Amino acid sequence: QRWTSNRERFSAGYFRRYVLGLSMKINIALFLISLLVAMNSAASPYDDALTAYNNGDYSKAFTLFNALAENGNSDAQFKLAIMHGNAQGVCKDDKKLMYWLKRAADNGQPKAEYHLGFFYRYGFGLPKDIEQSKKWFSRSANHGNNDSALALANIYLEEKETTENNNLAIKWLEVAAKNNHTDSMHNLGVIYLKGDIVEQNLNESEKLLLNSAKNGNVDSQNLLGYLYGSGSNFSKNYKQSFYWYKQAAMQGSRDAQYFIGILYDKGIGVKTNYIEAYAWLKCAEKNWKVEDFSKKYIDESFTISHVKNEEITFKERIQNLEEKLSKTELNQAIKLADSYYDKYPYMTFIPAK
Repeated sequence: QRWTSNRERFSAGYFRRYVLGLSMKINIALFLISLLVAMNSAASPYDDALTAYNNGDYSKAFTLFNALAENGNSDAQFKLAIMHGNAQGVCKDDKKLMYWLKRAADNGQPKAEYHLGFFYRYGFGLPKDIEQSKKWFSRSANHGNNDSALALANIYLEEKETTENNNLAIKWLEVAAKNNHTDSMHNLGVIYLKGDIVEQNLNESEKLLLNSAKNGNVDSQNLLGYLYGSGSNFSKNYKQSFYWYKQAAMQGSRDAQYFIGILYDKGIGVKTNYIEAYAWLKCAEKNWKVEDFSKKYIDESFTISHVKNEEITFKERIQNLEEKLSKTELNQAIKLADSYYDKYPYMTFIPAK
């Protein structure tokens, strides 16, 4: 029988102990993980209430939120305010809406603070009071609410123009922009573009607008489409102009849908395609009519003067395209327009919740 050396025996023993120790550590880790999963799987009362609310079971949600709110849960207090205001699981009651909103705001709930600032600003259910509005927007912004930071900046921009007000507006826009709040990035980008209250900085403007547009801000996408197409402030780039107009068009911007039609028609930034041009123009036309704009406005007043200094009415442009298309192509374009209208309806703005 071959005897191993002391070194070999030590190594073998160490290896066995190492494996046993590692196995125990793995078992302990797996136990802790399963314990954490079990703890997390047990939903909190607030989660139960929120699930019921999201599922449309407002009666159950109201009962659960009410119990939590009475015990001082600020998130539940805010939800109760919303439910009283929207008649969800309870009769509409503006007094109780305001009662729970104030309680939630007093307890530092950022969304409640935002809404209170909003109500004071516009006099909804409360006397219009800009100072109170600024107070609650400021509290909410300091609690991390980016919509409040934007609202506060807008108030300072609308007040008498002073260096202090301008600086405060820039401060709050920068706070929200650093958190990728797209409206704040857009507004700050426009401020640097204009150079009215700060020194014009086109590089900073372009960076902010691009970041905002990449994060889905339609206003930034439309503005970049215009700026790259006109070359008035940024270097002219028709491909980028087409790209950003199309991003906005696919989000339901009827202006962008109109301009995409023009770019396809003229082959600006994209290969000429009369079928696509017609489809996007008809999609834009239908989306304008959603708002019941008069036929005269659509047919005679909607001109585009910043594309090659050309002025042509909506109706004339569509008629010109119809003449360029064969009957088969026109039928294809009509079907494509219908599909675009279904996929990209006119974008409506939803207030912050």
